[in-house]
Parts: sequence; C-alpha cells; structure tokens
Amino acid sequence: MPRNGQAVTTWGEQIDQAFLDIAQGLYEMIKSLLVADLAISQKEQQLRSQLIKKVHTIWIEGKLKTSLHGSREIDLHLEDQSDMLEDPWKFNVWSLTIQDSNQAPRQLSESTNIVQIYDASDNELLILGEPGAGKTTALLQLTRVLLQRAKDNTANPVPVVFNLSSWGQEQLPLTDWMIKELSRLYNIPSEIGQSWIKKNQILPMLDSLDEIAGEVSLEACIQAIINYHQNFHGLNGTPLVICCRTLQYSMLSTKLPLNRAVQLLPLTSEEIQQYLQQAGSELTHLSELILGNDEFANITRNP
Repeated sequence: MPRNGQAVTTWGEQIDQAFLDIAQGLYEMIKSLLVADLAISQKEQQLRSQLIKKVHTIWIEGKLKTSLHGSREIDLHLEDQSDMLEDPWKFNVWSLTIQDSNQAPRQLSESTNIVQIYDASDNELLILGEPGAGKTTALLQLTRVLLQRAKDNTANPVPVVFNLSSWGQEQLPLTDWMIKELSRLYNIPSEIGQSWIKKNQILPMLDSLDEIAGEVSLEACIQAIINYHQNFHGLNGTPLVICCRTLQYSMLSTKLPLNRAVQLLPLTSEEIQQYLQQAGSELTHLSELILGNDEFANITRNP
C-alpha cells in the first residue's frame, strides 16, 4: 500500500488519495484479522464446552455415580495436614488464629466440606488419606462443583481429571504430559491445550500420585509438579488439586509447595451404624455382624 506499491512521495497532487488507499487497506486487513480472531474464539468456546461435557461424562457420570451404586454420599470428616507441605500456612483460616507449625493435626468442623477447603486454599489443595478412604470420591465431588462453576462463568478454569499413574511411562514435564493427555483423552488439539494451560484455564485434578511405580519415579513426579507450580504461579496461586495416600506421601523427601493439605478420616462406629440403619431392614444382619466382630468393624471404617 498504497495502490501498486507506489511510494506516497510519487503521488504529487494525489497524495491525499494515497493516504486514503493506505487507510482503506489497513481497515480491510484489521477487519479480516478480527474476523479470524472471532472464529478462533468461537472454536475455543466450542472446545471448552465439549471438554466440560466430556469430563462430566467420564468422571462424574461414569466414575462417581457408578462407584456409589446409587447409595447416599457419606460426608467424611477432615483433618488439617498443612504441616506436611513445603511451606505450611501459619495462619489458620478456619479459626482465624495463629497456628503453631509444630501443633498436631487438627480435625476440622463436621460442617466443613472439601469445596469450602478448596475455596479457602487459593485453588491449591493436597488431599491425603489411607487406601480406600475416599480420596478419589472427594476429588470428583470437588470436580463436580468446579465443572458447574466453569460452565456458568468462562472466567473460571475447567477442572480436568488426570490419572498420574500414566505419567511414569514417559516422565515428561508436567505441562507436556497434560497436553498429550488433553489430546488423547479429551480430543483437545495440542496448540489449544498448551494455550489453556499457559493461561491457567485448565485446573489439573491429579489423582493417584501414589500409583507411580518406584520411589525414584515418584520423587521425579513430585519435582515435575513443583516445576509446573513455579512456572504457572499467578496472583491467585496455581489452580491444582492432588490426591495421594498419606503413607507414601509422608515418606517422600520432597514436599509439595501448595497452600493447603487435608486428610480424610476413617468412619467412626457411630457413623457406620447410622448409615446402615438408614439403609433399612436389608442390612440389619450386616449391622449385627459388625457389632459383634471387631475385624469386620475395622473393615467398614474404610468407606
């Protein structure tokens, strides 16, 4: 521009026409770029909606609901375990008092649930528990709420469940591994997945950290998570939720630099009996068996 690539200085008395040519040419270029950006935005919105739907179908409909077999969800009690993090919070957000870092883990109020804890942790949470204690169920209960938030407001990141047991196969940087998993499991193009992760539009829900085979690989995964946390840490933290067995995590030499950690507590005898009574007469014999057998009673403390 202007027309035929002629320099403005050669237009003589028609120099105003030269500038008009340039203005019209720039206008058409900018308009075409805006249309292209709009098309990309619409494509991303469509992919985002598809991702939310797929996460819900696979993990909420396919995993959470089927694992409960139509039974009532049990509200598990939680215990603060933030002292097991690299830099535990000294400020206790629940009692609004200063907490000694050497203080024993403290059971939280019975009314406190996993969503409240996540909201108070600036989006960074470690969920601990014994085998079968309900860690994955708690993770998926949280995912269900966060999916609805992402659906209602595009400013909220999309929670995506990743099973860390597959990370050990290639041991890639966590970002690269998640990009591949987004493509493999959720059909999200790599360039879109990379952009979303960079902008913290993906909220990784990392399950089964303890299922990574080998102590060396597990330590390497912890380091990969730490690197990811450092690279994508924003004003509101790094959106990240991780599940791990308490024993395996406690044996690690490196701890996660997250904001909060909680442990799921086993059921009490009273809670077990109350649950069985609510189930009706069909479980009367089971209830009597548990009352008369300590071994069975211990088994049922595991949800």
